[in-house]
Amino acid sequence: MWQRGCRHGGAGTLSDFFTPFDEGEPVGMRGVAVQLNLRYIDSVKDRSYRIEVPEGVPDLPLFRDADLERSVTDLSYGNFAGYPIQVFTHDAVVYRDDPENTLRTCVLFEVPFRLPALQITPHNRLSLARQGRVDPTSFEGRYRIVTRDTVSADAILDTGMKAWLAQLEPLPRIELSQRWVLFHTGLLPADDIPEFVTSVFMFVIRIPDDALVRFGGTL
Repeated sequence: MWQRGCRHGGAGTLSDFFTPFDEGEPVGMRGVAVQLNLRYIDSVKDRSYRIEVPEGVPDLPLFRDADLERSVTDLSYGNFAGYPIQVFTHDAVVYRDDPENTLRTCVLFEVPFRLPALQITPHNRLSLARQGRVDPTSFEGRYRIVTRDTVSADAILDTGMKAWLAQLEPLPRIELSQRWVLFHTGLLPADDIPEFVTSVFMFVIRIPDDALVRFGGTL
């Protein structure tokens, strides 16, 4: 179960951003788009998507060298709690970090500030061995960090953010760069995707204020 919570007062309840299902509504990913008030268009080849989202899917590590016209399906886009978002399935074909789950459920948020290049991913066997003895339920026992900008990474991953990330189940893989925040995981059932979207939103609003000053933006 994806965990919920809200730091900022006045942001409204999370239920404000969802449309309840009615009998006869679309199901699967089309149904998710209806519930999240997004536009479902399936593919990046859609003409309206190319006009309304001219930057498309950004060049984040998960998508490098991918043929996005083939690999991206079940695409929805729009706004969630004021942030432009995209929700889709990506076929990574080969994904060394999680080779048994090459089909990825992806949620991409665009934010109004510039983020450092940063990846936060569950440990693999090698990185966990290098970590040494740590509490397996702690952030350090669950995640590894990949970045060249450790100062900015530390600004984002304060004590509160680490504690919140450590209790998410299943653990997401997170990629940040410039204006983009991407959460992805192995293919999720459609019913679980709204809560996954909520987790990305919660991550964004939990970025510490001091970090936002560093990155030239405010929430």
